[in-house]
Amino acid sequence: MYWACGPAEHSPDQAQESPPDQPLLLGRIDFPTSGAPAAQEEFDLGVLALHSFWYEEARDHFRKARELDPGFAMAYWGEAMTHDAPLQGTRGVQDSKAGQAILDQLDERQAQGKLQWTAREQGFVDALRPLYRERGSPKGRRAFAAAMEQLAARYPDDDEAVIFAALARMSAARVQRGFTWADSAFVEPLAAILEEVYQRRPEHPGVVHYLIHVYDSRTFAHRGLDLARFYARLAPASSHALHMPSHIFRWLGMWEEMAASNEDSYVATVQWQERTGRPLYKRDFHSIDWLLDAYLKLGRLQDAQGLIDEFDAVAREARRRGEKLDLIPYNAIMFKSRYQRVALAVGRTDVRLPVTEEIDVASMRPGQGARFIGYRAAVAGQDSLFRLSVKRVRAYSRIPTLRRFENYLQAVAHYLDAVHARARGDAAAALESARRAMEGERREKAPPDILGSELYAELLVEQGHAQEARSLFAQLLEMRPQDPLYVLGLARAEAALGSEGEAVRFYRELLDIWRNADADLPALKEAQDYVQQHGAQ
Repeated sequence: MYWACGPAEHSPDQAQESPPDQPLLLGRIDFPTSGAPAAQEEFDLGVLALHSFWYEEARDHFRKARELDPGFAMAYWGEAMTHDAPLQGTRGVQDSKAGQAILDQLDERQAQGKLQWTAREQGFVDALRPLYRERGSPKGRRAFAAAMEQLAARYPDDDEAVIFAALARMSAARVQRGFTWADSAFVEPLAAILEEVYQRRPEHPGVVHYLIHVYDSRTFAHRGLDLARFYARLAPASSHALHMPSHIFRWLGMWEEMAASNEDSYVATVQWQERTGRPLYKRDFHSIDWLLDAYLKLGRLQDAQGLIDEFDAVAREARRRGEKLDLIPYNAIMFKSRYQRVALAVGRTDVRLPVTEEIDVASMRPGQGARFIGYRAAVAGQDSLFRLSVKRVRAYSRIPTLRRFENYLQAVAHYLDAVHARARGDAAAALESARRAMEGERREKAPPDILGSELYAELLVEQGHAQEARSLFAQLLEMRPQDPLYVLGLARAEAALGSEGEAVRFYRELLDIWRNADADLPALKEAQDYVQQHGAQ
């Protein structure tokens, strides 16, 4: 199988395309408008693609609809919608300039008397205006959600208004401080709206897609399992639809299924990019981020290394072609850091990935990988680069838009301090810094990750605090079932406490998760030896 890697977060333009001689398989909608029949067909395809976050494909269809019917107002609305990715990142990702330009063109045609629309269609357009006027800010997302809810209330039989209103509410909620998808007060009413539409329109891709996002938490994941499996079959033309089941699989510890989901997703987008001749950075690399995680969870480090190697090859090829790199360099940094962290945790102490990239850490913007550079530098003993990276991470909390993440950013800095101290052999300093990282993470209702808590638990076992380690690993495992590092930590803690039966149970659970793992993993041999020695007792 061919692999190649790239950005972990996809942009609104990254998507997948079906072969030119095959129809798109994206589900079904019923969205009548005032457009001409031929334009309506293109419009429907655009909306189907839009519901699967296939923005570039959707834009192509909306533009064709405009060509077929230049006065088709909803085709302008659809094209403008493709310039906003409402659930990407913490605030959504938007090309405000491009989106507003489409609305300006619509207004120009209206001023010329060359636009046709109904009052309902004008409602869709007017609801969208604050989203771009406020440049995708929390204020703009709240205003858009409120306007869409009003539109849905005015036209309660319009499923598209109801569905897009639900999506707008989801986007607006995500920009709130401390919001999590485990909040029943938000999830249950929204789920009820979408589930009601789903009962009537089970083949609507937006309903299925957005319900998966609504159920994307440890609390509700079990309710999304059937939907997740169905979505990939409903809209197989979309690489995002092939990927989305992962959002449920991860909470249920279904690592094999998560890997297969993202293998399919990435193969599809590679085929699209090669077939259409687009530059390499246009691939939907989001699936590779998740595929790497699945391989690492499964103990398949050789496969994970293969992804990283081919990712480097893609970067070299993009440079050879003179193409835009976009987020490729950032993801190369991130993937190597994550691979090294897991490799060391399972005993592969031979893995060393010092920073060799030519990077100006002092000028790295948020999201470009300063913390990942800091991790690798800490492990490799590149002290000057490590200190510079930590300084940069701490500085991010002074950026106005990131002040809400101050606790988390400080936690990241403490985590890096702990990694550095551990690498130097300063056990006491490592434990204290990891504890402070964990406390910082706990001050955030929904931290992006919990690496400080994980490291603190590992250090507790290493330094003879098995009782406290057992309790912490149990908490972590409850949050993220079937995580092999937590199962391994519990097995080690139980063994240190002399609870051989419990240690055997957890080691056996680890062996089951790692049934297809690389045979040379030290932690795998550790589990096998312990079970062999104590399993019959």
